[in-house]
Amino acid sequence: DDYVLKGISFRIEKGKTTAILGGSGVGKTTLIGLLMRYYDPDKGRITVDNMALWDIRRKDWHKLISIVEQDAYLFHDTVYNNILYGRPEALKEEVITAAQLAYADGFIEGFSDKYETVVGERGIRLSGGQKQRIALARALLRDPEISILDEATSALDSESEQLIQKSIQELRMRMTIIVIAHRFSTVDIADKLVLIEGGRIVEEGTHSDLINKKGIYERYYHLQYRNNREKTNLGNNQGDKNG
Repeated sequence: DDYVLKGISFRIEKGKTTAILGGSGVGKTTLIGLLMRYYDPDKGRITVDNMALWDIRRKDWHKLISIVEQDAYLFHDTVYNNILYGRPEALKEEVITAAQLAYADGFIEGFSDKYETVVGERGIRLSGGQKQRIALARALLRDPEISILDEATSALDSESEQLIQKSIQELRMRMTIIVIAHRFSTVDIADKLVLIEGGRIVEEGTHSDLINKKGIYERYYHLQYRNNREKTNLGNNQGDKNG
């Protein structure tokens, strides 16, 4: 009876990092589905260099895009083959370079079998951060023009999140990056933020612009920051008690 997205209109600039923010159910997943052309909009249109997206063949469009999702799927195979899946014809040197860009090479080299380590079904033998960095390496091996990180850091520890953020910073200008998130700590590095509520864009701009505006973004940002700080203090106090 109602549209998930209502009056959405914004520009994603080539070679920039755009973060799309909002809580659960605001339309972020629908927006990604539209960008990936899993389905087309009932009204309005999406354009790429002034060309309607539906005039581009899905197969050709998907060649330009890589996506890393929150629950990255790894095969019951070696680390090397899981990365190679992104581009099966890639050379070994390219696989290693992709792993280095994703800050995965360090922990991979720490395994006794290194890149020949079998990760287990769905990567069960790896930590969440290791899985995500291998998934990011697989996506980067494709050398995409557009990379989408769909809640890719939402379930990670702070160290893994910071490493992926560092990787994003180093990839800026090499590709167009779209970050989907509900944790505002992951998007400070974005060139532009788009905040969605109830299927509508409520605020848009840089991190500094929206903080200075003292609107919805500024309120949510500081609320999350305060909650994270309280959790850290709680953990430290518990550690003192245990000690």
